[in-house]
Amino acid sequence: MTLSWLGIVHVVLAPLALGWALTRAYVPRGDRLFALAFAQLAGALAVALLAFAWLAARLDVAAFRFVPLSVAVIAWFATRRAAASSRDAAPLDPSAPVRSEPRAARVALAVAVTLACAFVAHFALAGSETLVMIGDEANIWAGKAKAIWVEGGFREGLVERLRSDFTLQHQDYPLLNPLLQVFTFANAGGIVHVGNRIPIFACVVALVLLVASSVRRAAGSWAAAIAALLVAGCHGIVEECENAAADGLVALGLLAVLECAARARSGDARWLRGAWIALVFLAWSKNEGTMLALCCAIALCSDDALRRPRFGLVRMVGVALPAAAVVALQWGFNVAAGVRNDLIGNPDAPPFVERLRTQAADHAPQVARAAYERGIVDPLQTNGIVLAFVVLALLLPRVAWRRARPATIALVLGMLGFFVVYLGTSRDIDWHLRWSIDRILFQLTPACALAAATIARDAFDPKPRP
Repeated sequence: MTLSWLGIVHVVLAPLALGWALTRAYVPRGDRLFALAFAQLAGALAVALLAFAWLAARLDVAAFRFVPLSVAVIAWFATRRAAASSRDAAPLDPSAPVRSEPRAARVALAVAVTLACAFVAHFALAGSETLVMIGDEANIWAGKAKAIWVEGGFREGLVERLRSDFTLQHQDYPLLNPLLQVFTFANAGGIVHVGNRIPIFACVVALVLLVASSVRRAAGSWAAAIAALLVAGCHGIVEECENAAADGLVALGLLAVLECAARARSGDARWLRGAWIALVFLAWSKNEGTMLALCCAIALCSDDALRRPRFGLVRMVGVALPAAAVVALQWGFNVAAGVRNDLIGNPDAPPFVERLRTQAADHAPQVARAAYERGIVDPLQTNGIVLAFVVLALLLPRVAWRRARPATIALVLGMLGFFVVYLGTSRDIDWHLRWSIDRILFQLTPACALAAATIARDAFDPKPRP
């Protein structure tokens, strides 16, 4: 079974159209790069939520292929008046006056974004020479999607399969990725072993566009051109394009939350709508994304409490509530299916706190060494982006605190969170680090690019800016 060309076009454009229709009236446009990237994020999230509701209602899985585009058309007409009234979105941060930049800078950015997207397309085509048959993309993500398809949705057979199928791993992982793959199955009329990567690839392209948009706002077009090429050329992008894993979704969600938070600091509360959408996407992407969503929620609330004027605690809690709701939804699904998290709920290992107490002294040096070797010594893993953020934050803490406080708090908390997870892991620490440290570094790399660009711009151009 394969996707037809029409099916491929539909799988790519339906989420994009749905995201554009749902957000055009309620999230400021920003710039074209941001608008396209955020439409893909919101559309992918909407497709997954619609699929969850469709399957929970025990409707025909194959018929779901018509739902996203139908909802997109309805949303487009329903939001016409609201979109017209909000036509003039918040302008770009004055710290990056794109229209006044030299033409050469804008051309360089256009060329860099084109090349970066070409890199992603090349890596995706190269990865498509192999079927989704082995590794995490098969045993975690595609495996769960295939189980949902074979069992006809959320039915009794799915519960039994999740509990007993030894080929499935991490059955508790969030459903965003598998439900996007179910959408491709519905378009193909059956299980496919290559085309199910397409929605994930689309989100990686959106990630590149969002890196360019966010860094341009923070530090101008020249810096954005460099950042887009560095992110597109790092090893994490290559690995993500070779499989249908969820680390690109985590990276996209994290960057989108922090970019919307940075734009909201100009005083336009409409950007908080984008923040909560991105926060839901991040929380539902992967267990790591759930932890990072919590870090982002803490960062946003802390930043709002420390600056003037404030949006207020009630509004900031409102930003976090939808993400909490989707986490509760996933928890309810896991309870109903009888699956548990192997970090916290492993019945064959001591409690997590006990493992922290007994393993910390042995694991801490190994985790530090792995982070140093993969994040600093290896030049291709993150292309020096994570190192740049760490160095700039340490050398210029006041600048980081003043200009990039939400990103700095979220990234530091996220790094500490990953460190604690490694300290308390129930798996062999060498094995765990070998198969996860690179993915974690990739998840953080785009957000580190934004934070590093923000800090560097303020350090080299200290003129007062909003």
